[in-house]
Amino acid sequence: MNKSSIVVMVIALIIIVAAIGYFALNDRQTAQNSENNATGQNTGSAPTPTGSENSSTSTNPTDDNAANETTIVYSDSGFFPKEVTVKKGSMVTFKNESLLKMWPASAKHPTHEVYPGSGITKCNTPVASTIFDACKGMSLGENWSFTFNEVGSWAYHDHLKPTYFGKITVE
Repeated sequence: MNKSSIVVMVIALIIIVAAIGYFALNDRQTAQNSENNATGQNTGSAPTPTGSENSSTSTNPTDDNAANETTIVYSDSGFFPKEVTVKKGSMVTFKNESLLKMWPASAKHPTHEVYPGSGITKCNTPVASTIFDACKGMSLGENWSFTFNEVGSWAYHDHLKPTYFGKITVE
């Protein structure tokens, strides 16, 4: 083989790899959008809180309740810490540090009905801000917070990748 044939083959290989990468990424985004549409999810902004004490999207706590806040970080390998124990009335913030979207929600996939009053069917309704369900995928750098007012052990998962899960124990 001469030098120009090798150059052509290398360029062709680069184009093929780039095309495969593009289509793989595009298929993942299409699958996420299809799932959101199938469950009636809006991929726009987060639900607006209605003043309920059950949930909040605030990420700037006051000093008085800073001790009652816990952060769970989402990365490419899942939630960390996977299990936390908090006091009743504590806020837990899920922080996305992954390029993948996260959608934290109460177990059990796909209904999200384990935490009392929660359920995926309540997303995009007036009570959406009161349920343990982000109701949408959260991008890198986005946070979602929920205040736990029910005592018990509450399993949660990532709706977009249900093999990522954890547990919040409320005392």
